[in-house]
Amino acid sequence: MGGSLNMVYRDEKGNTEFREIYTSGMYTLQMSHDVIEKKNLTPLLDEWYEGYEKFDKDKIHPSGYGLFVVDYLHNEMYSIQGYCGTGNCYGNPWNQSYGREENKEVLRFIKENRVTELEYFDHERGECKRKSVKQTAKNPFTEDIIKGMIKGSLATFTFDMSPIKVMEFSEDKAGYRKLKKHMTERGFGIDKKAWSEFIKDTFDY
Repeated sequence: MGGSLNMVYRDEKGNTEFREIYTSGMYTLQMSHDVIEKKNLTPLLDEWYEGYEKFDKDKIHPSGYGLFVVDYLHNEMYSIQGYCGTGNCYGNPWNQSYGREENKEVLRFIKENRVTELEYFDHERGECKRKSVKQTAKNPFTEDIIKGMIKGSLATFTFDMSPIKVMEFSEDKAGYRKLKKHMTERGFGIDKKAWSEFIKDTFDY
């Protein structure tokens, strides 16, 4: 399942775009080296979403699945939506469970020692396991180690996206209000009426 959501992109100079995107694009960007390297996302977004609606940057609000924000000015990336995580992914890059580009990204994260947590199913014990890893040059979380742990299963990989700080907000009324407060403090223009209407339509039905 997929659908649309709203996205805010602010570059290092403070230039802000507010547009509609598709969930698959959000999934790709939330685990992308383009974001880590703070590349200009406008050409990519324009290519992916030609014909999609762009909105007034001073009237930011969630829609559809929610809201996804990439803010280079404050080195932050965050979302509130029910489609996927932020700064992580679920699958197995060696059995083509992702798309080709996503596989490349995951393998690159592994080679750069950017996997900070791995959640997988231990078939021998018949239980899910979560392993957090403090990566160092002497203690890398290598491709062979990960392969040996997950043994062909699907797993959730969590990545170190530094210098970008990853944040997630709970998908409930409190989460949306907390996100609105955070974005207001960060200087974004908020459409309070549209925001309130979205919360009402989503949770008070």
